Amino acid sequence: MPTYPLKWIFFFISLSLTTQTQAFDLFSNWRATAIQEIKQHAKKYDEDVIIVAGKVTQVTKVPLFKAYRIEDSSGEIWVITDNKLPNQGDQLSIRCQVENIAIFGQRSMGLHLRELQRF
Repeated sequence: MPTYPLKWIFFFISLSLTTQTQAFDLFSNWRATAIQEIKQHAKKYDEDVIIVAGKVTQVTKVPLFKAYRIEDSSGEIWVITDNKLPNQGDQLSIRCQVENIAIFGQRSMGLHLRELQRF
C-alpha cells in the first residue's frame, strides 16, 4: 500500500471540507488574468469567460445600470453587474465575461467586463 506524505493527506481533507466557492476562492489568484493583459489583447479575450481579482476603486449606479471599477497591480477596468454593488475598497475575485462594444482591427471600443459570479 502506498504511503502519502502527511501534508498531502491534510491538504485533501481540508479541500474536501470546503464548499466549492471557498475552494475556488482559495485558488482564484492562481488563475486570475491581469487587467493589462485583457486591455492589450481585447480582441483575443472578446466574449471569453475569465477570472479577475483586485480592489474596487469606484462604484457607479444610474437607473438600469450598475458598474464598478476594479484595479489590480497592472491596471483597472469597468465591471457591469446585475448584482448588488460592492463597496469601494472591497477586495474581490470575479468570474466575468469580456465584452467590447466594437473592435476595429486591434483597437477596442468600450472594453468592459460583465460580472457572472463574485467570490
